[in-house]
Amino acid sequence: MKIVKVVHAARDQKIELEKQQVTLQSYSVDDFLKKYEESIWGNTSPILLHGIMQSDGDENAIKSALRPVIRYTASKLLQALRDTYEDVAIISLASAKKKYPQTYNLAIGTYALHPCKNDMLTRLEHYHSDLALEKDDELIVLLGKMGAKVIRITESETQDKAVGGQVGVEKMIVNVGFNAGVSQKIEKGRELEVTFEGGNFDVNPDLLKTSLWFSNDSKLQAILQARCFDPSKMKSYALKNTYTETFDFDFDLAVKYLVLKTDLKAEYHSVSQRERNFYVEFGI
Repeated sequence: MKIVKVVHAARDQKIELEKQQVTLQSYSVDDFLKKYEESIWGNTSPILLHGIMQSDGDENAIKSALRPVIRYTASKLLQALRDTYEDVAIISLASAKKKYPQTYNLAIGTYALHPCKNDMLTRLEHYHSDLALEKDDELIVLLGKMGAKVIRITESETQDKAVGGQVGVEKMIVNVGFNAGVSQKIEKGRELEVTFEGGNFDVNPDLLKTSLWFSNDSKLQAILQARCFDPSKMKSYALKNTYTETFDFDFDLAVKYLVLKTDLKAEYHSVSQRERNFYVEFGI
């Protein structure tokens, strides 16, 4: 996993220096020992024990026996530092905007690569919860572009047997090209009702080809085909949207670069247990 830190610095020399500082600040000797102690001991203990046994208390002999241990440990430490150095990229804000032009609200901060697009970043803090909201938002947009008139959305946990007993309904009216952020209004135990302003338009049969999350989604493909079918178009549909993939996210690596020590594992577990239930009523 690649960590991308976006900074104000514009000069290559300054960026390189900041990368070195970030690497050293995030490096953990305890993690190094946890990972390599057994290997170090396994490769040096026979030599060390033999040397000490032969030293008879001689200081030079003991130092000679310890030297292979120190050399082997130092080589492993340097290699571990090099590996850590490769895990992080430091880039100026101006360069980041050119290299990752699809990133939402790109600013100074720490990011990881987006799992679905290589020219897009996602903030490290709340990585999985932000992606889950992004996925929900795109689904709402796509359904709107397929001619949705009303979308009713409820949230439940995967272990819940049923969704019911809503204590309230939040309603909002949007147009097909609305900005992301609607899904953040959904709360468990409440229903979000999204009503589109409507209008007569033809559904684009290639709509999903450029989709970030749903280009290969079989359910959305089926809905799209049904909405494009004349004279009997789909009028309603119910579906669930979930977020369960980790995308090989390295939680241990990420926590080293977090400014605010968010529990990313707990946050992911919470997100992965969530189901968003979408009931869609289409217009003409």
